[in-house]
Amino acid sequence: MLKIENICLMSTYSIKTNMENWKKIQGFENYSISDMGRVRRDTPGGNTFVGKILTGGVQKDGYRFVVIRNSEKKAHNLYFHKLVAQHFIPNNLGLPEVDHVNGDKKDNRKINLEWVTSSENSKRAFVKGLRTAKKGTSHVMSKLTEQDVIFIRNQRELHKTPYKILAEKFQVTSVLIGNIVNRKTWAHI
Repeated sequence: MLKIENICLMSTYSIKTNMENWKKIQGFENYSISDMGRVRRDTPGGNTFVGKILTGGVQKDGYRFVVIRNSEKKAHNLYFHKLVAQHFIPNNLGLPEVDHVNGDKKDNRKINLEWVTSSENSKRAFVKGLRTAKKGTSHVMSKLTEQDVIFIRNQRELHKTPYKILAEKFQVTSVLIGNIVNRKTWAHI
């Protein structure tokens, strides 16, 4: 009698070993995803074999993705972290995004992922240092240049030019001029 250790069938859609759990990827019956963030081929194909682990690629933003084909042979780009979350992490609240808890976008293990709101995901990215606030001319709402800010501060300090006149000259509000002079905005200069 053949004895198989460390493997037990959980359902027709998943297999569990003592190290890694695998589930068929919904809509892509030729592939499975594991709770360790790996994708494998489950059926033989053109230039591949059963059990082949697909490495995929990395987007410019750092997220790992894989290109797999559905039953109609149409190719799809899928993110590893979203596949793991969709197949292994309940999303009872219907949250839209998946966060990498440790901040490493290439670490797609189930234990490193959780469902979050868009707002929470953004806040966490700032806290983890993955995103930084745009300052100065790189800020999308910036109307001034660094030279403008230096000029405004010099005019105010040396000539006591009123906020209203400076605001009219640069077509901004007097409040903004006050914030620049008091270093509440453009504080990095």
